[in-house]
Amino acid sequence: MTAKQFRHLIVGFTVGAVGLSALASVTVPFTFTAGTPIKASEVNANFTALKTAVDGLSSGTLPFGSTITGSGDAALTLENTTTAGGKYALSATTNSGVSEGAAVRGLALKGTGIIGDSTEGNGVIGRTGLGSGVSGQSRTGFGVYGENLLKGDGVAGIAVEGAGVLGRTTSALGVGVRAINEIKGSTGLELKGGIKVVGDDKPAFVLTVSAANLDPNNKIVFIDSPFTNSKPDAMVFAHRRLRKVGTITGALNTGYTGGRWYLSNGDFSDFQSGETFSVLVVNQ
Repeated sequence: MTAKQFRHLIVGFTVGAVGLSALASVTVPFTFTAGTPIKASEVNANFTALKTAVDGLSSGTLPFGSTITGSGDAALTLENTTTAGGKYALSATTNSGVSEGAAVRGLALKGTGIIGDSTEGNGVIGRTGLGSGVSGQSRTGFGVYGENLLKGDGVAGIAVEGAGVLGRTTSALGVGVRAINEIKGSTGLELKGGIKVVGDDKPAFVLTVSAANLDPNNKIVFIDSPFTNSKPDAMVFAHRRLRKVGTITGALNTGYTGGRWYLSNGDFSDFQSGETFSVLVVNQ
């Protein structure tokens, strides 16, 4: 085969596969120059490379390291037009053993890494056997953002074990999970089920009276918590759980002085070592 014949063959193949060229860039191992002889093994190697790429595209598989590029509003647009049971425009699976691996990853310098729009159903679904179904990170803005313009849920998370929706922040000024209702007097956060607090520092805890938190006159018990210390605007709710000896006739009071919240008995009676109190703190 001459170089001219080979060029005609490539042109024909390219015309037939022009749609595929928009999806992947294929590199052939050999390049031929006009007027020079070529070897059948080299031609076969080039066709093998092309066949591998085409077979991968037809089966939904791209070679490792492939890049999809585009212009306009979207680099890649996928549409599922079937009405006979087709569920997804894109289904991605990873078999990576890396804990941070992802089937789909969206990165954006500005804006949103991944957007899913749906007029009925779910814009984005993430499922996992171990880890996070959907994980989002943002230096400024929202790691995961969900908006529902009619009825339903902006973001919904379901878990057999673990957390349906997990929000985490590493900044003292950040918020792990934020719920906002723009309508005054309406509900910002609705819960079905109990509330459980975990961790070393908790906003709801049991305070036990001891020499470490009792004033020298036994009249005041100080609260030492990152949720109350140096926070005069905190709302502190407390009630007595256990009184070891005797009864109290007055109410249990809370107060703030010197950067610390404290408890005191309304009848000015002494606190007893070993008494316990339930404390709930709400910051505002």
